[in-house]
Amino acid sequence: MTGLISATVGPAIAVTCSLRARQRFCAGGARELRRYTECLERAGARPVLVAPGQEATALSYCHGLLLPGGVDIHPAAYGEPLAGAEATDEALDALELALVREARERRWPVLGICRGMQLLNVAFGGSLEQHVEGHRRGEGATSARHTIEVGAGSSLERLLGLRGAISVNSRHHQVVTLERLAPGLRCAARSATGSPIVEAVEGLDDGWLFGVQCHPERADEVPGEFSRLFQALVRAAGTPVANRLG
Repeated sequence: MTGLISATVGPAIAVTCSLRARQRFCAGGARELRRYTECLERAGARPVLVAPGQEATALSYCHGLLLPGGVDIHPAAYGEPLAGAEATDEALDALELALVREARERRWPVLGICRGMQLLNVAFGGSLEQHVEGHRRGEGATSARHTIEVGAGSSLERLLGLRGAISVNSRHHQVVTLERLAPGLRCAARSATGSPIVEAVEGLDDGWLFGVQCHPERADEVPGEFSRLFQALVRAAGTPVANRLG
């Protein structure tokens, strides 16, 4: 099957990426992308890499969607001029926005991570702050760190089983804020500093949809409970819609 990159038996999850990243992955590289596929495989899924022009692969074989981290979203996607966004990939933006629409139609579970959470906000009609200080990764492979507060009573709190202040990694410079949060999404976590920066989102309807700004695929940098996001995504992808429990 074109696009399948795993022999794991389980629900197929589309993982979006650029054409260049897919080529590097198939050549044994793309370590950052590989982190996501390995998390999905450990959770029992078959990851399917989907690059621009390969939408039919996802729609033919998949039952869930993972939007990984990556380059900035071009502000044209939410009707604003460039004002801090850096490297962008408008073909990837278009692919992911289209797949989010399809996922909602087909009732696929969706997980967005870093850029992926930002993309979900744009797909639902929100926008982004194109640059903030203090959240970008450190020198080399080192991640920045900061503290977030998971919303009391949120679906994310129930899924992770985490409460109070949580230390997480940070590798971004664009953010969703409360003011820019899209209709159809609720804030599930925010920066513990009391700032308006949104650190996680969840859907308002009865579908399975979460976005987190941190990087749970870097398991050594976040609490172990974040692995439950991948497990729950895979479980939801393999479960009839009527039987999903968030």
